[in-house]
This record gives sequence, C-alpha cells and structure tokens, in this order.
Amino acid sequence: MRKIDIHVHTSKDPGHTINGQELINKDQMLESMEKRGIDKSVLMSSSAKKSDLLSNDELRQICQESDRFYYMSMVDFEQDINKQLEREKDLGSIGIGELVYNKAFNSPEIFKVLEEAEKLKMPVLFHMSPQIGKYYGVYDLKGLPYLEEALKRFENLIFIGHSQAFWCEISKYDDKDPAYRDSYPKGPVEEGRIGGLMRKYQNLYADLSANSGANAIMRDKDYGISFIKEFSDRLFFGTDTFNKDQEFPLDSYLEKLGQEGLIDKEDLEKIYYKNFERVFKINE
Repeated sequence: MRKIDIHVHTSKDPGHTINGQELINKDQMLESMEKRGIDKSVLMSSSAKKSDLLSNDELRQICQESDRFYYMSMVDFEQDINKQLEREKDLGSIGIGELVYNKAFNSPEIFKVLEEAEKLKMPVLFHMSPQIGKYYGVYDLKGLPYLEEALKRFENLIFIGHSQAFWCEISKYDDKDPAYRDSYPKGPVEEGRIGGLMRKYQNLYADLSANSGANAIMRDKDYGISFIKEFSDRLFFGTDTFNKDQEFPLDSYLEKLGQEGLIDKEDLEKIYYKNFERVFKINE
C-alpha cells in the first residue's frame, strides 16, 4: 500500500540540531522513508526567512532536488501575508505548516493568516499549544472554543489538527493544568471535543503523526477503531520525523488492525494516501 507522510522535518545539509538532537538531513530522510515504505513526505517549514533553518526556501530547494517531497510554508507577520502566500503557492507550497506561532487561535494575527489561506485554498496544519508562553504552538483553551470560532468563520478552509494539546481533546478530562494538556493521557476514552467538532465541521481534519496522534488512537482500542471508521476520510498518516532514530508505533498498529480485519482496506488507503491526494489535489 502506498504511504504519504504528511508531517516531517528535515534539513538540506547534515550537522544541524533541534532541541539538542541531531536533525535528520535529506539523504537520511530518504533512507528512513525507504525503510518505512513511505513514497512521499511533506516537509514542515519553521520560518519564512531565507537565512533560517527549515525555511520555506530551504525546503523548496530540497523539493527541487528530489520528487519524493512536498513542502508547506510559513509566513512572516512583519510582511504582507497575502503576497507571501501567493508567492509560496506559485513556487510550489501545498499549504501552511507547521503553524506554531504562540498566539491565540482567534487572535487578529492568526485570523489574518487563515483568511488569506482560505482565499488561496491552502490547507493549514497547526500545532496546538496549551498556553501562551513555555510551549510553542497556536493557543486555545480547554475544550477548543477558539478553534471552533475559526472553523465557523473560515468554513471553506481545511484545518489539520496536531499535537498533544489537540489530541488530548479526543477524550473528556477534568485536569486544567497545561502540563496535562501537553502530555499523553492513558486509559479509556470518553468522547471529547474532537469527535464532536469533526462531526459538526467538515473542514476539520486531523494529523495522526507523532506520539500524540498515536496515543490518541491506541490508548483505547475500541474507541480508536470506531474513530478511524467514522472519520477515515479526514485523517492523514504522518510520523513527525525529525531525527533518524525515531520510532513510530502507529504505522505497524494500523497495519495490524487491517490484517486482523478490524479496519477495512479502503479506510486504510484513505488514511495512508488517498485523503492527501484528494485534499491537496495531487494526481500521480
């Protein structure tokens, strides 16, 4: 089965580090993709400035050197948002991501990005943060009211949710500590906000990458299976790879569910590649 990874981080050249860990470079990423059976990967940008690591320009160069990659882009709030995104789209960017600015989801700055993204039909992949300060990512309260405000206001824009604070909302919880929202909760799922929001807003999609997505699906097998079945047309396979030694249990877990007949092949195909090709209008 084909696989497209919607969420990875890599640099053009070796020798860079992120959070004290060596960042996987382009050649290592290609080796990792071969090992995992991944056909294509989407590079996440961290900057609109040319000189920065993982900038739009650096990722675009990687895509020009290898047809195994697509890239999403970031914006500079000090520059004209519309002109930046028009340029990026013309040069090959397929969306905005990873949106990590630590501002409220309903702030004027974030809404300006969303407004221009909607005009240009560029999906937005966001990293949710549990608070302003300390954590990176777009901030929302417990229960995701700011996200719901955005989903209503920009109904023609595709939002792709990601991170611990986003996936924490797959289940109801009482803990108000930001640290809990940035963790990987265990135990049975009592349906939370994500299922309700996805049911209500057809423009909300979800990125299954990293331990946050894996934990949400794997922590309660029965609920995870039912969630996949209900929302299989709005889930994307991903890893969030950023160093060469990472392991991602969700991939083999999904394959096992398919082998056991607990998830239909058609649903797995949607998650692994068909949703990506449909949403991003990729025909290969």
